[in-house]
Amino acid sequence: MVAGEQGIFAFDGLLLAAGMTRTSASKVVVFVASLGTAALASAAPAASASAAMTRGTQAAVSSVTTITYCTDGGQPLGMTLFRPPADDRVVPVVVQVHGGAWEHGTRWTSLSQSSALAGLVGSGIAVASVDYRLAPAHLWPDQIVDVMCAARYLRAHSAVFGIDPLRVGAWGSSAGGQLVSLLGTAPDMPRWEAGQYQGESSSVQAVVDEFGPADLAVSDWGSYVAGVIHTVFHVEPSRSSAFLEAASPLDHVAPGDPPFLILQGTEDHIVPADQSEALAQHLAAAHVPVKLVLVTGGTHGLETSGEHPSAARLSADIVSYFVGVLRQH
Repeated sequence: MVAGEQGIFAFDGLLLAAGMTRTSASKVVVFVASLGTAALASAAPAASASAAMTRGTQAAVSSVTTITYCTDGGQPLGMTLFRPPADDRVVPVVVQVHGGAWEHGTRWTSLSQSSALAGLVGSGIAVASVDYRLAPAHLWPDQIVDVMCAARYLRAHSAVFGIDPLRVGAWGSSAGGQLVSLLGTAPDMPRWEAGQYQGESSSVQAVVDEFGPADLAVSDWGSYVAGVIHTVFHVEPSRSSAFLEAASPLDHVAPGDPPFLILQGTEDHIVPADQSEALAQHLAAAHVPVKLVLVTGGTHGLETSGEHPSAARLSADIVSYFVGVLRQH
């Protein structure tokens, strides 16, 4: 077995140990392996924090770099930065935020969406996939505090990484969709701007929201989501909850927000389609550019066989959307 093959098998094992399914782990391996064996070493989630930070200073000449981006609450938070081949250009960057009901998942989970990742990197856009603190050990608003810190971190280190601080996008699914939508509609919110890099903005210039909850205060959630909201936010879904309204992207929409692409399955029984439809309507009413794609037959996750548009088409749409907004911004 050659060294490159050994690295691939080791990386695959690390992803499985982190809780990913065989299918998802295979997708990540295929994507990272396409960047070369050096990328496998940089991407390995078991890399020590000190080694990762050392590699972070070399991001302009690395394909993949794993770093600690913030230490809010004393917990080191990981980021893996996928950058196009190094040259003298600064490039846009997309912050990718995983789902998992604010309780589960890691950045390695979101890396299973590798076709869009490969397309973005191949189109000259860097992707920063991030971890954040999870409930119930860490209750809201720790999750949005961390994601905002990630955006500030990238701006603070833009010269090191060769990225453009004026062209930052955000992409997330499910709970990650809610988090990136707040980056779009409620950036630099003082109550959430705790932590490091206070001199930088957490605003973004484009958002892709995949089936994220937009209005947490509605009272007609199913029992599963209602239970999740109680666990994460420690309140019951209700219009009388100012706390939940403040955590709802829909309640922060205003003219001047960045463009949104919203992807939503019509058969999603976890985050119903009317959540994304309401967000799109509020954005349009505020004259914010928004495109809502309702995926016929799509369930939560948008990987249902026979859905239309297909998962492959949606990945291509994500790439073309960010290219169109960030490459021309």
